[in-house]
Amino acid sequence: MNKILRYSFVALLAMVFAPSFAEDIIWQEDFSSYAKDAVPTGGTYNYVCEGTGTKIYDANLAGGTSPELLVGKNGGSFSATISLNGKSGDMKISFLTNRDDLKFEVTGGTLGENEGPSNKSRIYPISVPSGTESLTVKFYMSTNSNARLDNIKLYQGTAKKPAGLSWGKASTSVTYGGDYSNIPTLQNPNNLSVVCTSNKEEVCTVTNAGVITVVGAGNATITAEFAGNDEYEAQSVSIEITVNPAVDPNAKGQKNNPYLLTDTEFISLINSLNTDAKPISDEVYVKGFITNVEEVSTSFGNATFKIAAVKADYDADMKLKAFRCNYLQKAKFTSEDQIKKDDEVVVCGKIQWFGEGDSKAPQINQGCYIYSLNGETTNINTIKTDADANAPAYNLAGQKVDKSYKGVVIMNGKKMIQK
Repeated sequence: MNKILRYSFVALLAMVFAPSFAEDIIWQEDFSSYAKDAVPTGGTYNYVCEGTGTKIYDANLAGGTSPELLVGKNGGSFSATISLNGKSGDMKISFLTNRDDLKFEVTGGTLGENEGPSNKSRIYPISVPSGTESLTVKFYMSTNSNARLDNIKLYQGTAKKPAGLSWGKASTSVTYGGDYSNIPTLQNPNNLSVVCTSNKEEVCTVTNAGVITVVGAGNATITAEFAGNDEYEAQSVSIEITVNPAVDPNAKGQKNNPYLLTDTEFISLINSLNTDAKPISDEVYVKGFITNVEEVSTSFGNATFKIAAVKADYDADMKLKAFRCNYLQKAKFTSEDQIKKDDEVVVCGKIQWFGEGDSKAPQINQGCYIYSLNGETTNINTIKTDADANAPAYNLAGQKVDKSYKGVVIMNGKKMIQK
């Protein structure tokens, strides 16, 4: 009988005191409800963002989920006021950041030293006097650097581990039947049991492993949900996917019918982009002749050059800058002589205006590539020589090559395989 009573008393103690050990989340924010470039303000917790550039970014540099908040340099800050609803005593606040120099302070309680595993994954104890109505927390930068902030949580008791689910981005856009490399697979580092759903299965389907398949054009929201367990927090993360209709390769501005800089359609396109909002075009193909090569970087594997509609028109009124452009088939540049003045190119990429005042001009952005070079659309692997066997050898781009190169050689007017 005594043993039974002792067991009953232990069980009763566990029932009475268990709540003090269980995690009680008072406030948490992972910024997942905000769109890119939004500035969190007001609301239940009176959010305040200050400083240039403090806004939502579609990234996860802080190490949490995407999106996250960028806290602007030199005084940028984010603060929140949390009603405690009668709670007091020992609390903790945890958050993730990519910067050791992100500052944190609290009003309404006594802040202890960081107990987290690093200065980028922090956990601070907070002692809150009885009767305190609210806590105000503030994150800020005093240095000439931006910081990223994510996965904030104020709680009492023993914290569960974050589930760690992430798509890596809040949204993405692809073209039906095109390149789907922008579509991520769910990041599930703790191998949790997740249910993934699509609100438009005629656009995208998804497996519970987080593998997304494009079915048709349209917009779909893909959601991964974890219900939570004794060890890990519940979490729901979504990604918005826009699948644009398939592009006709013969349409104006596409690979079989690229824009010329003098085309009425091209001029209309770039004029529509020249606004303060700096919109960016869809991917287009533009044809022209190189007027000058500003740089070929073999370190980064890209080149910056300008093109005009007419060969040798070096003073053309309309020039288009190709910024940090890749080579044929999106390959990296390996030599400074792979392109030269007067080469005919078709460049593929997205167009946006850059610069201010008289220097403002359209350019094809970083990530563009040369679709064709002097009529060739594949990496040049064919060489030609003069009839004289001792003459230099050149590839089809006009670049001098080693004659030991194995390929097709034009010798004495006949094609020969060089060994």
